[in-house]
Amino acid sequence: MTDSSHNVDSDGSQTARSNPMKWWQWMLVYPTLAVSLVGATPTIMEAAKAFDTGVPFGMSADASEQNRLWKANFECAQKMQFQTIRTKRNVEIGSVICESGDVLLKGKLPETDDYQYRWVSWNAIAHDKQAGLSFFGSAHAADEPVAGFMRVQNSPNVICQRWVGKGMLLRRVVTNRTCIDELINTYNGRVIRRNSAPCQPGC
Repeated sequence: MTDSSHNVDSDGSQTARSNPMKWWQWMLVYPTLAVSLVGATPTIMEAAKAFDTGVPFGMSADASEQNRLWKANFECAQKMQFQTIRTKRNVEIGSVICESGDVLLKGKLPETDDYQYRWVSWNAIAHDKQAGLSFFGSAHAADEPVAGFMRVQNSPNVICQRWVGKGMLLRRVVTNRTCIDELINTYNGRVIRRNSAPCQPGC
């Protein structure tokens, strides 16, 4: 009976049967495989982060920053009222300026009732000289009358808000004496649900 741990070569000699290689042995034998896997790690991590936050591939860093700004300006976003304008193309754009210098924008296209929010970080503007110049130039221009714009009355006011999950912020807004609960994905700024609600501060 032949020992199962040996193989018989063509010349009649016996050699020990080799065991399957470990994963680290594959890396040593095929270094290009190791390099490929290491190089793919950032891509895999970005794909996982993008999936987790519900944003397109490559946008996870921006999504995390948006979520951070919601948290950093939580009280401001609740207490301040949007100053809203409507363009001549019927696009609504609202803004809230916080004491931190960060600005919360809210926009709505005319063909939809869906709002979207986005934070503009003052730190990002302050550290970008070109963006800073553009920002102050726009602010100066805003002092002059702009044709095609008009202010929207009865801008929604937030009466309460609370976190209901990771990256999920529930806000109760009142406008025209009616109240609506809106659920916001703070990673991408989209309102994913809007429901009628009682006009009570507890939400």
